[in-house]
Amino acid sequence: VVQSFTSIKPNKTTLRLNVLLYDILCRYLTVNYLFKCPCVIKPGTNQCIAYDSRFQASSIEEAILAFPDISGDTRTLEAAAGGNLNADAFSCRTLECQTCVALLVPRLVSAGLLKAPSEITIPVARNVTPKNCHRFRFANPPPHRFLGQRFTIACINRGEAESEETDLLNLCSVCWTWRQLPEDYFPRLVNELLCVNGNGSTCLSGWGSCHQRFRNVDVLKRVGGKWQTTTISIANCCDCKVKAGTEAHALVVGKAYF
Repeated sequence: VVQSFTSIKPNKTTLRLNVLLYDILCRYLTVNYLFKCPCVIKPGTNQCIAYDSRFQASSIEEAILAFPDISGDTRTLEAAAGGNLNADAFSCRTLECQTCVALLVPRLVSAGLLKAPSEITIPVARNVTPKNCHRFRFANPPPHRFLGQRFTIACINRGEAESEETDLLNLCSVCWTWRQLPEDYFPRLVNELLCVNGNGSTCLSGWGSCHQRFRNVDVLKRVGGKWQTTTISIANCCDCKVKAGTEAHALVVGKAYF
C-alpha cells in the first residue's frame, strides 16, 4: 500500500498521506507481532503446543480472566476450565466477571504488576460488591512483595477458613502468587501457591511441618531467535506433614499406636 503511493509524484498532500499510512502499517505490524502466540508443532501432530490457562497466561489481562484463586480448595481447579480462552471470556460481560476484575486490579497495582488501573481494558463493575465475585477469596490483605518476580495476590493464615462458606481450617499459611518469567519465555505469567516462610514452617502446634510441592509445566524459550520447549517447576501446593512415630502419627492414620 505504501509503495503504491510512493510512485505518485510527491507533493505535500501525498507526502503526509504516505507518512500516515506508513505509521498505521507499522503500528499494525508491531501489534500483531507482539500479541501473536508462537506456534511450535507438537511432535506427531499438526497442532500447536497449547498451555493450561489455569496456570499460565501470556498477558496480564488473560491472567486476570483465567487464573483461579489457588489459595483456596484445590478442588476448584478441577472445576475450572483449562485450555485457551474464547472471545466470550475476554468480553467479560457478566457482573461476576467485572466484579472480580475490579477487586483484583488494585492488588496487581499494589504488587507492582500494573502501574495503574487504566492499563487494563477489561470492563469493571462501577459499584463493587465483593460477594458477587466467587472466584477469589480476599479476606486478608496481601503481605509484602516477594523478592524476584513473584507478586503476592492474597494469603490465608494457618488456622483460618478459606471462606465464610466453610468451617474447615487451613493447616499451613499459604499465599496465592503470580510469577512473571523473563521476556524470552512464553507464556510469561505463572499461577502459583506458596508456603509462607517456605519449607519447614510449623503446623499442628509444632507436631508437623509445612512442605512446598511443585508441578512441572512446559513453556517456550527463545533461543537464538527460535522458540524451543522447556520445562519449569511451579509451586502449586503446601502440605502439612507429621513425623512418623510421634503422637500425631496415630491421629493421622486413625489407629492407636501408643
